[in-house]
Amino acid sequence: MIARLVLGDLAGSWRLWAASWAVMTAGALVALVCAADFSTAATLADPVDAAGLRNHALLFSAMNGVVVLVALTVLVSFTVQLQRRTYALWQLSGVGPSLVLRVVVLQALLLAAVSLAVALAVLPWVLDGVMTVLASPLRSPGAPVLSATLGAPEALVAAGAFSAVIVASALGAGRSAARTPLLTAVREPDREVARPRRARLVTTAVTGGAALVLLVLSALGAQGPATLFLVPAMAAVVAGSPWAVPWLVDRWTRLVPSRSDAWFLARRSALHHAARSQAAVSLLVVTGMLGSLTGLAGVWDDPAYYLNGVALFGTPVALVLFTGAATVAMTTRGRRRDTALLVVGGGTASLALRAAVLEALVVVVTAALVVVPAAVVSIPGTIGSPLDTLRPLPAVLLTGVVVMVAVTVAPVLSARRGPVVRHLAGA
Repeated sequence: MIARLVLGDLAGSWRLWAASWAVMTAGALVALVCAADFSTAATLADPVDAAGLRNHALLFSAMNGVVVLVALTVLVSFTVQLQRRTYALWQLSGVGPSLVLRVVVLQALLLAAVSLAVALAVLPWVLDGVMTVLASPLRSPGAPVLSATLGAPEALVAAGAFSAVIVASALGAGRSAARTPLLTAVREPDREVARPRRARLVTTAVTGGAALVLLVLSALGAQGPATLFLVPAMAAVVAGSPWAVPWLVDRWTRLVPSRSDAWFLARRSALHHAARSQAAVSLLVVTGMLGSLTGLAGVWDDPAYYLNGVALFGTPVALVLFTGAATVAMTTRGRRRDTALLVVGGGTASLALRAAVLEALVVVVTAALVVVPAAVVSIPGTIGSPLDTLRPLPAVLLTGVVVMVAVTVAPVLSARRGPVVRHLAGA
């Protein structure tokens, strides 16, 4: 029975799980590249080059490991959130909560196995180039081109670490699925605000407290780990976003003196679909904080360090932006239905289009209200210029606007094609 549930639900909801699979594949590639760093370092005679590869593996895996864990936690949780009606129907059919938990975890592990297989298959074509480009800033100048290798022990360690990240990201979502109330079978899945569970509250309090302590130490002149308060701050944002984001959206949008129909629809849509909004906002905040972290490290103080910044932070920033876009794109069918309902109720497609653009701007502005103050208060810990933590934010927020507008507007444009009844029936 459990095999039927695992495979049947994956096959039926593959569009929702596709984004998680893509991030898993990227995470598997990161793990294997880091494993290849260690394998290749063991074959090098130059100790400087060997140390550079090991340092790259440690930095690259630490940065991307945290980001992959955050991205998968958000994506898998959002996927589960959108399928809460299914889990409620399962329970009505006699499927117990413990079985629902096992199904979600097994689905994540099955996708992880496929991702690892795909990553291993494409690794020979990407390993030499990717590792040479990303690791070159940490190697000795003028070093020869690497001939990358991947040993079996290192590959097994990478696979084990990758599986641990997958299980960690799926457990919370699985517990949420197991606790789905039966009444959810007749409710809209992405409008519900998550109830404050003890584990999430503790995580928010601990990570937020750690960020505050590190911030105070940094302001007092402490060096080293005190300047990295943005790392626990990212975890606090992801953990506390189900309650903080709807509150923040509600408060600041009330201050906008607009009576237009498009603004009303955009504001109500962002508040009504709470799960959709908080996932996108939290990931944009994480993207901005990663950008500010590059400023803390002094990456933008000298053009010679730009390649180092791309090597260490390019992949995680791209992963988080992709995840944020995916959380919005996963609700495409619901957005098409909303547009169809608006047209049936007497609205126009152009009104729906303007509302979609404004809703995307609501998401980006909400993220900016969190990430800009965080970048400002981190200025005392900057290695180089005092404004280095702010330099990446215009590019990050502009990219966020482009990505969010694109994925928000696409379903509205799609709903304008074809009969309205088809989009209503697709709900």
